[in-house]
Amino acid sequence: MLSRLLLGASVAWLALLTVTVLAAHPALTAIVGRFSSFICHQEPDRTFHIGNSAWAVCARCLGLYSAAPIGALMALTIAWRPVTARGNFLLLCIAGVPTGATWLAEHALGWPMTNVIRFAAALPLGAAVAWVMGYTLSDARRG
Repeated sequence: MLSRLLLGASVAWLALLTVTVLAAHPALTAIVGRFSSFICHQEPDRTFHIGNSAWAVCARCLGLYSAAPIGALMALTIAWRPVTARGNFLLLCIAGVPTGATWLAEHALGWPMTNVIRFAAALPLGAAVAWVMGYTLSDARRG
């Protein structure tokens, strides 16, 4: 039950972000942008734009949120799951390598990163976090 709620919430959040940027309605943009400011730095040069409208979150956050529904759906449908805390931790560490590597290359080494690279690097981590959360919340796990 809770894992289905996670799937619904992740789809709803991604849909809200998408509708906000496509509709470009000032009130909706302000509300979603303000809420998003608590979870994202929202730097304009690190954010995708559609026309004159910017997404409410940066490219990296958008990658996380775009992959979350996939990970949540996988938690509901795939039989194999990391059944231990160590397995979950290992999965999250491996999935976080692309995001960590691009962040480190950008901030420690000064290498320029495009928004597409930031977005793509965050996809594995977004899916893995939602998968672990979905599995943890899953009624099937409790037996």
